[in-house]
Amino acid sequence: MQPFLPEQWKQLDERLAEAEKRLHATANLVHAGIPMVIDAQMRINALIDSDTRLYLRLQELADAQKKTDEQIAQLAASVQKLVDSLKPDGNGSR
Repeated sequence: MQPFLPEQWKQLDERLAEAEKRLHATANLVHAGIPMVIDAQMRINALIDSDTRLYLRLQELADAQKKTDEQIAQLAASVQKLVDSLKPDGNGSR
């Protein structure tokens, strides 16, 4: 293998300096980007938590609505029985 010539050393130094600049730029981007990623993850976590609480609340409301609907159906059936019993051809005392 032949020894490096002065011009080759100069080119190698320039390439290394350029690579070092790119590494520093990349490191700066990563360093600046980490807080942004953390902030975005915190916002995502907050949205997930909010969506979960909203889903559970909607489920509670749906359950309450179902119970109310069942109670209304029972009440309607009771009222219908009362109305039927009051008809002359019903089972009432009239």
